[in-house]
Amino acid sequence: RLPQMAETDFQSFVRGATGISLALYGYELFESGVFSPVQAATVPTGYTLGPGDELVLQVYGLVDVADRLVIDRDGRINVPKVGPLTLAGVAYVDVEKTITNHLAKVYKNFQVSVSMGRLRSIEVYVVGQARRPGKHIVSSLSTLINALLETGGPNASGSMRAVELRRAGKTIDLYQFLAKGISSGDFPLLNGDVIYIPPAFARAAVLGTVNNASIYEIKDKENIASVLALTGGLPVLASPLRAQLDRVNSQEKVARYLQDFALDS
Repeated sequence: RLPQMAETDFQSFVRGATGISLALYGYELFESGVFSPVQAATVPTGYTLGPGDELVLQVYGLVDVADRLVIDRDGRINVPKVGPLTLAGVAYVDVEKTITNHLAKVYKNFQVSVSMGRLRSIEVYVVGQARRPGKHIVSSLSTLINALLETGGPNASGSMRAVELRRAGKTIDLYQFLAKGISSGDFPLLNGDVIYIPPAFARAAVLGTVNNASIYEIKDKENIASVLALTGGLPVLASPLRAQLDRVNSQEKVARYLQDFALDS
């Protein structure tokens, strides 16, 4: 299991001001510390074979072969009765055709069936404000979200909203996945990838008559409406006529103040 996250200064402030302990939104996704690797997932047709991948080969007809073949470090398999064949870099969708053409140099009247056995592993590095920083071994089918789930995700100071895959500078906002189920920004990983978790943006606590009282990370230019949308909106019994903002701003003459307003346009 993952180590328990310590309470942040802002969580302590909210608890002291309201008497309520609030969790950081989204971090419970990583709390179990138990995540099954994606070895059992369906292999996409565009998957590229590489050293360490295992193929289950069956050949029927004038030649009869049933074997499990692992692509070696040189990117080849040794096809029984025919010889070595380079498969590293071949798309999974093309592997049957590639092996068929190889066997056709020696045999006729046969059929080939190929399925994936055990998938190779890749090394990725999780750095920055990570719960378990360092090098991790994950499945070659892993995506950025898979790897974060498997390695523990951000620590209490880490961002959920700008996790970066350093290759090509791609970033993902995990709130889109958590609040809306949108994973279109997820990216497949390659061996040697670096996942950087930056420090969290500013945070705001939302509590009272709301669907999901929690502490939310807020990006620049986000407003009250966008934060309330993350909570699932207001419940039926909530009154939009009065909300209260408790704000701390050390740049002002009065560092802390309360403001009442209606949740209108």
